[in-house]
Amino acid sequence: MAFHDLINAAADRLQLGGGVDAKAQALDIQFQDDHPVRIEHHDSRGQISLAGAIGFYPPQAQQARLFETLLQAQLYGLLTDGCAFSVDADASKILLFKTLPLDGLDADGLVRALGDFRLVQQTWRKAYADGKLTAQDTPAPAAAAPGMSPAINLA
Repeated sequence: MAFHDLINAAADRLQLGGGVDAKAQALDIQFQDDHPVRIEHHDSRGQISLAGAIGFYPPQAQQARLFETLLQAQLYGLLTDGCAFSVDADASKILLFKTLPLDGLDADGLVRALGDFRLVQQTWRKAYADGKLTAQDTPAPAAAAPGMSPAINLA
């Protein structure tokens, strides 16, 4: 299914109104009860990505703690439902994203993936807003799964 057809069919199911034309490569969706999610087409790779902001860079003294926590949380995607964190350094934003293959993805699958993504985004936005990602007195998660060492030897 072409990207614009997929987006338009998913928009119909979500009752968003409007649509995109055949040249569109991205769509920003602003949900009434939540923060925006960007759906972007990566034509050369046959993929789409879902992306949304988690928050802004904290003060310099808290940045190392935040980035350490986020990197530990995304280990194997266990605490992020397969999503990953990134940054927009120019805007000082912390982003959550997920990449999906376009091949075989239908509108219902995109709507489900979008719903799942929004839940993960809401969870991490709340943790950020509550200060749980930068708290110095809260120990960093030792591992993403029980019994997993916080240090992984790749040798």
